[in-house]
Amino acid sequence: MATSIRSIQRKQVVQFLLDNGLFIAFVLEVALFAIAVPEMFLRSRTIEAILRLSGPAGIVLASYTITLISGQIDLSTAQVGGMASLMFAAVFQLLEWPLGVALALTVVLTIAVGLLSSYLIQQGIPSFVSTLAVGVVSGGIGFLIINLAKQPGMIRLVRPPLRDIANFEVAGVPFVIPLMFVAYAIGWVVLNQTKFGAHIYALGGNPAAAALNGINAVRIARIVLVTNAVITGMAGILIAGRQLAAQPGVEGLGQSLTAALFAGVALSGGSGKIERTLIGLLFLSTLTIGLGILNVSAPMRQLINGLAFVFAILLDSIRQQMATR
Repeated sequence: MATSIRSIQRKQVVQFLLDNGLFIAFVLEVALFAIAVPEMFLRSRTIEAILRLSGPAGIVLASYTITLISGQIDLSTAQVGGMASLMFAAVFQLLEWPLGVALALTVVLTIAVGLLSSYLIQQGIPSFVSTLAVGVVSGGIGFLIINLAKQPGMIRLVRPPLRDIANFEVAGVPFVIPLMFVAYAIGWVVLNQTKFGAHIYALGGNPAAAALNGINAVRIARIVLVTNAVITGMAGILIAGRQLAAQPGVEGLGQSLTAALFAGVALSGGSGKIERTLIGLLFLSTLTIGLGILNVSAPMRQLINGLAFVFAILLDSIRQQMATR
């Protein structure tokens, strides 16, 4: 009897750590950097840098969380973001077409990418394979645009007003930061206050039972993948506008899966809370900024990011094991 009680107590402790460990780790991370480099880390500019870094990727992650909860794994985000930024740059910068036209054509392209992913999934191909293939296609389109434009690996963006838009501020705060929080608020409402959100959780948790209850899996997959592709494309344009250069593979958009797994969104779908993914994103952004302040070398940063991904996968495995006990 005593052994059984201790086993239950251990399980409760482990579950508590799984549910709240990310927040605890985030607090510890901030404390460690604050102790290590207080004069550099404990500044308003550092906080702004963390939020700026989180902004576009955070908007994508809000959409990606919904996609993952529905049971779909999208591995094409970095390539789709790069393709979209190059498409926009070619039309707006090189052809000098109006801003609205460039945005509209880019949205059409990203919609086509999302539809292609959903079509492949409809044919019975797993989402991680489908989106991986679509990511390769998107990367190829990006390189094709560069070759057709005869540009040296990227397209520079010097035509106004793109940089002003990308760096626009509201009361001294970069507009992408409140936009990110708005994206999470919308995502929370969709997942927790709508019938569509309930269907997303049901489909990710048990596709067979969802089908028996009349939930259209194909329709939901199409909506979430197209939405994710469009949002990823717009984020890619924002990043390109900030950097004044569009190039294949947008750095920072490929960490969505890592952040989502950190936050407790299961690879198999059906579980997770979008508000936790925000903490996961801030954890990774703080890690990036903190390592930069400490002048950690690029190879070591890559190693740390890789270890973070491995740790996130292990956490997901532990959660699934706990759920089946």
